[in-house]
Amino acid sequence: MKTTIVLAIALALAGCARNDNSEQLVLRGERQLWDAWKHRDRATFEKLTAPDYACVSEDGVLGLEQIRTMFATAHLSDYRLGKMVARRISADSIVVVYNAHMVGEADGKDVSRGVSEASVWARRGGEWRNVLLHEVTRSTREAGVDP
Repeated sequence: MKTTIVLAIALALAGCARNDNSEQLVLRGERQLWDAWKHRDRATFEKLTAPDYACVSEDGVLGLEQIRTMFATAHLSDYRLGKMVARRISADSIVVVYNAHMVGEADGKDVSRGVSEASVWARRGGEWRNVLLHEVTRSTREAGVDP
């Protein structure tokens, strides 16, 4: 019995410790999402996000349909990203955490600010997709990220 349990735990841990480049693919995808916002490239944004994508911020919880609508009224003119750290939480899930500074407007209002991001990516159908973004405004500055 003990051998079976130890073997099951070892196999589960081996599945999470893959020697592939998933973390790098997800980090690249996270940067591409920022570029998609800056260039109003909705096609790239939708390619990288899951249909059940959600964004959690001070404005509440927004789904993919609401985000699509924002592409017409929100413009990101510039951004800076801090050091991104990707953490695999399961064989098919990676969380990316980092600070960023965005410059832009939404509905004619300045939304420029420093933010902290937690972005969850899931492998679906063999492709990495962003499923959740949690974004909060920071009250502190990060050298090299914030002006």
